[in-house]
Amino acid sequence: MNKLIFLICGVLITMSPTLSFAKVSKKVWCKDRYLNQVEQKYGTIYTPTEEIVAEKGYIYSTLGAIALQKDNKPNADYTFVLPNNVEQIDHISAENSEPAKKSGFEARTFIIKDEISKRPKELVIAFTGSNQLIKDWIMTDFGWSEKQYEDAKNYVKAMRLKANIDTTNPLKVVVTGYSLGGALAGHVTKDPETTHYIHEAWLFNPSFRLKIANYDRDPRFWLGTTRKDMLKLFSSKKFLDIFPDNQRFTDAFLISSGRVYAHFRWTFTRNMLWAADLKFFKDGYSDDKNPAFQIIQKANFDKKCKTR
Repeated sequence: MNKLIFLICGVLITMSPTLSFAKVSKKVWCKDRYLNQVEQKYGTIYTPTEEIVAEKGYIYSTLGAIALQKDNKPNADYTFVLPNNVEQIDHISAENSEPAKKSGFEARTFIIKDEISKRPKELVIAFTGSNQLIKDWIMTDFGWSEKQYEDAKNYVKAMRLKANIDTTNPLKVVVTGYSLGGALAGHVTKDPETTHYIHEAWLFNPSFRLKIANYDRDPRFWLGTTRKDMLKLFSSKKFLDIFPDNQRFTDAFLISSGRVYAHFRWTFTRNMLWAADLKFFKDGYSDDKNPAFQIIQKANFDKKCKTR
């Protein structure tokens, strides 16, 4: 019960996206590259593992964040824009689905296309995180309801059919999500009904409540968290053991804040994008060919940058 009370208080605080206690690093919200200058002055920022995870996972952290955005506010503050090679093919929410309205389940599905051939190469299912106090935090994260887990499995099956995935169209299937969305991604990756469909699972600041039969280490699992994410207080060694050691980025620190703000989707996404940008920059990518840098340029954080 004490855990539930703590989380409810945290969620009520998160209703305001511009918290006065959130002390942020000055340049992380802006569009000018700066980490290369930091490295020149102070030395290496990221470990080789963190660089690899950022390079591979920046797109999934971005799509996971976009899954939580509102369609009627495309240019709102703290939002990201889909890259040119990504297309959204489905969105289930309380507004368009009666089952989703009852359980609180929400998700978006994207197709990532090859930059050169323009042919689809990945199906990415991004489960929406804990953005509803009653249905997400109380009933699912810390409660009794398992309905969203069933909805998640059914949604994976439906999206495979919608994308026409079969032996003649073998798209890579990736699941991702923040908070509860991360737990749902882990659940469908381990569940016997859907495990054979999933190639990778990217969990960001995830809820620890995966509801899975086993916690055996799984090479498909990747983990990303901010240094002070509040849900780390409730995770366990058993939970962490699922993720291979070289597939974790668990110390994102560019934004200094309290534990609640550290849980916000954009806090980790900004960290991930700048880490990936630095990796691409050091690998010799020009700005127009650097995919992480391009996402940063189109993101809507101008007000945050100006008020830093």
